This record gives sequence, C-alpha cells and structure tokens, in this order.
Amino acid sequence: MNVHDVPLLRCPDARAPLRFHGTNLEGQLQDGVLVCDQTGEAWAVERGVPNLTRLAWHVGSDAAAAAMQDTVPALLDPIAAVSSLLLGAGRVAGLRDKVAKGLRLGPLSRVERPVRVLELNVGTGSHIEPGFDQAPGADVQWWGCSLSISALRAAEARVARNRGWPERVSLLLADAHHLPFADGVFDRVLMVGAVDCLREPAVALRELGRVCREDGAVVLVDKHVTPERSVSPLARLTAAALGRARSQPQAPPLGSLPPGSRKVEVEALSPAHYLLRFQPPRS
Repeated sequence: MNVHDVPLLRCPDARAPLRFHGTNLEGQLQDGVLVCDQTGEAWAVERGVPNLTRLAWHVGSDAAAAAMQDTVPALLDPIAAVSSLLLGAGRVAGLRDKVAKGLRLGPLSRVERPVRVLELNVGTGSHIEPGFDQAPGADVQWWGCSLSISALRAAEARVARNRGWPERVSLLLADAHHLPFADGVFDRVLMVGAVDCLREPAVALRELGRVCREDGAVVLVDKHVTPERSVSPLARLTAAALGRARSQPQAPPLGSLPPGSRKVEVEALSPAHYLLRFQPPRS
C-alpha cells in the first residue's frame, strides 16, 4: 500500500482517520502500526499488509470460508479452474473476463483522476489483470481485501511478478462487515464468491454500498444453484461442495440490498453463476 493512500483509510470501529507510524520502502508501507485519531488504537502492519480486523470478527460462515483458503492457498487457482468447468461455466479465464466486463470500467477511462476498485474476497488476485484490461490508459487503483492472510500473500506474490502493479495494488486484511475506508471512495466495489458465506449479508452489503461512490456500482458474483433452477446434477453437486460454509441460499441476495439501492440489475453470467449490480442509496 502506498503511504499517500493512508488518508483513504478509516478505523473500522470509530470510522476516524488513521495515521501510519513505521517503515516504508519507496513509499510502500512495510512494518508498523496504523493509529486511530479518535481512540488511539493501533492496528498492525506486517510485511506491507495492514491487519484491520479483530479476532472477534473471525466467526461464522465467512470466517470458515477464509480458513479454508488459509489451508490450501496454492490450490485456490486450480480449484477455481476445475470448479468453473464442473459448474458449466467453461474456462475460468473466460468467466473472469465476464466479471471484468461486468464492472463496466470502460467509460472511466476518460476521467482525469485515479479510478479505484475495491475487491472483497480478493483470493490470489486473479481478477486484477482482466480488470486493468477493461480501462486501458486509466489510472486504475485496485484494492484487495480478505480475511485470509494466506490468500493475500498469494495475491502479493502475483502483484510482485507484474511490473508496475505494486504502485497500483493495495492488499489488506479486512472484514466486509467492518470496512476500514472512508465513505464513497471507490468507483467500483466487487465481490466474487463467498457472497453466500456472509454471516450478516445485509450488514456487509450496506458497508459495500457505503464505501462506493453514488455514481459507482457494487458488483456481486457467486453461484446461482437453487432447487427451482435447471442446472446439471454435476453442477449441483459441485456447488454444494463449494458452499459448505454458506449462510444463505446460492442465489442473488436481493433481499439483503441496502434500502434505496438504485439501478439493480441481475445477469446470468453462466448456467450456475449470477452477476448482481447496483448503485448505492443516495446519501
């Protein structure tokens, strides 16, 4: 994370600004603490990754899903590739391209300011490159959050392998129910997978809407496998295996959207995946 991006952060409890005290390397946070202006509480930064979560928040179905990622970080991409085929979505690269197009970043190529994308459940960072490709020439800044430190380290390795990415990508431990950001700082907020694992979906989606610009969009992608949908038995078995930690049906969470959400759209991204897009309520 860039030192000059710290003003975008907020204490996930008090919502007050945070100040960094520690070391940096060429403007990138290394080790230290982020201190809340209001409470004085310090949040650790270790090897460049801020930890803006509490152990007390690591409970429920979303924490269980993150724990699964922690056990097999090297298998996350192979599992995604195989499950995409079994769910009838085709090659996972094609599915990721559809997700990137669903962000509709193209029109933002003309804005003369940084374009900020926040991705929850960032995994190994596999959506970053197709996302960048959707807005050529734009200064797209990608922020990735997860409850899994192993997934974040895998994403960090991907970022390090790509020239120019370290200055454009920020990774941090954060909980979707307690986002550590100021209001309305992101043009797009993306969550792919684990939407059905949110322990309190209405709370989390309200947070996703809070940090999104009023003219931006929140984009949710996950499995859509319900008893009334016509999907193959193999896809149904795969979805059940992938959703062992889920807390809600594998369907678009329309009933959990923030009251006053605008321009709500649902697309079938594949036979077994939905894409739900909405604009946050006006403040």
